Amino acid sequence: MIGLPVLASLPFIEAAYDFYNQYSQSILGAIINTLLSQGEGRVLMLVVLLTAFMFILLTRSRDAKTDQRVLFFTGLVLVFIVQLLHPALEYGSWLGYVLSSLHALGLSLLTGMFASLAFFNRKNAQVKIDNRKTLVVVLVASFLVMVVAEVGLVLLLAPDYITSMMTYYGHWLVVSNLLHLPLGFFVLKHGVEWVMKKTDQGWTCESFLTQGFFAGTLLLIQAIMVVYLPPQNVLRTLESEPMSPVTLWAVDGNLATYQVIGISEGPIRFVVVYLTILFFLAALVIAVFSRKAIWTALISSAVAVVIYGGTLTLFEAGDILVDDTVFPTVTEAVKASYKEDAEIEVLLEEEDESALYLVYAIDDQDLGIEKLDIVSEGFKRVPLSGVVIDNGMTNLQEQAMETRKLDNGNWLDPEMDYAYVSFGTVKRTENAESVQIHFEDKYVSVPVNENRVFFHIETTNKNWPERHLTYLLNANGKKVAEYQYESMTGGFHH
Repeated sequence: MIGLPVLASLPFIEAAYDFYNQYSQSILGAIINTLLSQGEGRVLMLVVLLTAFMFILLTRSRDAKTDQRVLFFTGLVLVFIVQLLHPALEYGSWLGYVLSSLHALGLSLLTGMFASLAFFNRKNAQVKIDNRKTLVVVLVASFLVMVVAEVGLVLLLAPDYITSMMTYYGHWLVVSNLLHLPLGFFVLKHGVEWVMKKTDQGWTCESFLTQGFFAGTLLLIQAIMVVYLPPQNVLRTLESEPMSPVTLWAVDGNLATYQVIGISEGPIRFVVVYLTILFFLAALVIAVFSRKAIWTALISSAVAVVIYGGTLTLFEAGDILVDDTVFPTVTEAVKASYKEDAEIEVLLEEEDESALYLVYAIDDQDLGIEKLDIVSEGFKRVPLSGVVIDNGMTNLQEQAMETRKLDNGNWLDPEMDYAYVSFGTVKRTENAESVQIHFEDKYVSVPVNENRVFFHIETTNKNWPERHLTYLLNANGKKVAEYQYESMTGGFHH
């Protein structure tokens, strides 16, 4: 229970550090801004207030059953509140939220219930429980719910499972998946001991505490994963964060641009599979027949270590994901990134020596930009150059404008350190004839075309702060609207 506020504080600390680092604020200012304006801060305040309210109720209560009800329902609400921070809500909508909540609920039961049973029976050799059947049902049901939810989250957030290990989130995801193995063997151990009526020998404080330890470690890893981006598209994710150093070490850093990892087909693959099966069968036998928790913990952990270490050993440089298709028209080139029935309307075209820059509408709903290479036969798509403003062409936003700050990738001039890519639509401000972007020490004016959209690339060696102002000007150069933006970061659509 106390661990939930601690876990909720991890993404809050990360968000506060971003404020402090990016906007040059004081530590106190960064903390206050994060608490008042960021989801991480609001969730932490809710968790702290609810936890404090719980302790107040417990101090006033004199009934053990009332205390148990307060602890249970408060813990249940806290689990669902903390999951508002899980990236599954953002990237998987409400299905992702439900799956992450079910996983956290099962994991919390496996952690708290069995660790507390071990603690309160720490002076006894065995754990004394009146209704052992109910405990086994809760044990098995919690683990099964947790596994099903975890599989759903993997399919939703990391569809390219092995390739996702190139990212921080994907690597931690695989580690957390492997930790389900020792946890599962302890669930099997305690369930078999109840069926065989040997709980007096096997249900020891050591056994319950070890199970609680594995579940608690898994809970900690889940909290760490919240601060990273799920790799629904691995290359797109790697545009906004570095590759996992462990994966980079495993392939000796031998990856070209847009290249992903693969699995070696050599004989060592069969060695890894053989060792995994051997340790798995050994862990299965020990979990069923041994009453010693330490042996179950060691051998089941060895299974996870063999799979993890063997996977790293098998890593090699894989495919290079570059599309060399030549498209006869710009519309066909852009449409290749969307569904077949998507309607693409090109709103602006700008050309330089070898590239074409487009601003376009998707189904008259979203607004996107794209860079295409110009070749003799037509156009080639440039990987990781597509940026999209969701609902940019609808009335859900007052104005749909955005500036991206890039220090690597295909938008960057090789002779410059930074590229600032600005685009958007001003169709809801009829008298706006140009857009003026105010960087730290420079104003950039961009005309609005007949389709009410604009586009501009500013390349420079200057590292301007991400906070910037954007003005809409009329035909006489006077301001008709002003907007302040706090960020220039974001991932690519494709």
